[in-house]
Amino acid sequence: MPSIVHGQPLITPFMSAFVGAITADGQTTRVAAIAASTQGGIVLLNLVANDITLSATTARLFKGEKLLFGVADTLRWDAPSLLGRVEAVSYRQIKAAVPNTREKNVLVLPHTADIGEGITRPDAIEPPAAPGASAPKAARPPRFIFANHDEPAPHARAFLGHLRALRVVFLPHWADLLWTNGLAANLITPLPALGVRAWQIASDQQHWAQLISEAVSARRMARHAQALTA
Repeated sequence: MPSIVHGQPLITPFMSAFVGAITADGQTTRVAAIAASTQGGIVLLNLVANDITLSATTARLFKGEKLLFGVADTLRWDAPSLLGRVEAVSYRQIKAAVPNTREKNVLVLPHTADIGEGITRPDAIEPPAAPGASAPKAARPPRFIFANHDEPAPHARAFLGHLRALRVVFLPHWADLLWTNGLAANLITPLPALGVRAWQIASDQQHWAQLISEAVSARRMARHAQALTA
C-alpha cells in the first residue's frame, strides 16, 4: 500500500519563475514563494531583492503593517492581496546572498513552522488547565507545515514531528491515517500557496487525542498496520 504522506524531506520554496511581487514605498520585492491563511496572515514568504528593499519589506511586516501582494499574470491567488502577520506568532527570517548578483534571498517563517518549537523548548507547550480554573487560557497558535509545490503531502517525519511537539501520542506507522483523519476532522487545513504547498495544523491536543482514541477504538490503526505489512 503506497504511503500518502511521502513528500521530500528537502523543501525548495520556488518554481521556475517568480510567483508575484510585493510593492511598498515605491520599492518592489520579487516573490519566489508565498503561503497565507485565508484571512491574509502570512505563513511563508520567500523574497528576492537588494538588501535595503528586503529589510524595508520585512520590517513593515514585523511592525504589523500590511503588504500588498501582486500575483503573476499566469497564476491564481485564493487569498487577500493585503497580507499581514498571523496573530500570536513571532517570525524568523533566513537570509543569504544570491550568487553572482548584488541581491539577497530571505525566507520568512512563523516560529510555529519550526518542529523544534515544543520539542526542544518544553515551555512552548502549555500545561493542562488546573481543576477549577476560572479564566480559560488563550488558544495556542496553529502550527504550519510545508511540501514542495508539486507534492500532495509533506514528509511523514515532518508531520509526526509537529504532532510530537504537541505532545500527541502516536506510533510511526500511523502517519498516513493521522494525516487523512486530521484533514477530515479539520485539524489539518490546506492553505493558499504558490511556489510551495502549505497546511495549518491545529494546536489542539485534546482534539488530536480524541481523534486517536476514536481510531484505536474502531481498530482502524490495527487494520492500517496490517495493510502496510501485507
